Amino acid sequence: MVVSIAAVGCGNRPTKDIKVTQLNDIVLSTDSSSNVHSLHLSVKGYLNGTADIFAGYADDYPYDSVRIDSGEVDLIIHNSDYYSDTCIVFYRDIDVEGGELTLEYEFHKIDKLY
Repeated sequence: MVVSIAAVGCGNRPTKDIKVTQLNDIVLSTDSSSNVHSLHLSVKGYLNGTADIFAGYADDYPYDSVRIDSGEVDLIIHNSDYYSDTCIVFYRDIDVEGGELTLEYEFHKIDKLY
């Protein structure tokens, strides 16, 4: 059996900005609704304060969680198996005064099975 794997959105990954001084529930999705097998999810930028970020399936409690502290931010939240075409990212500011954060994501799918 030969498995061909394609990355949805190769090259420049799609991004979503986070409003750093607010609660954010950000829905990420791909138009390739079948055969998703993994997800890359990272956050980049800078933060003045502390925040928590969680990610997970749309219908489940979030399973990946990261604490973000003041300073430059370049964190991978998830880079592994994932079997849904949707992911919800929950951002919770704790004592954030400012900053700029951007989510970068990429769903990977199995293109063809032979």
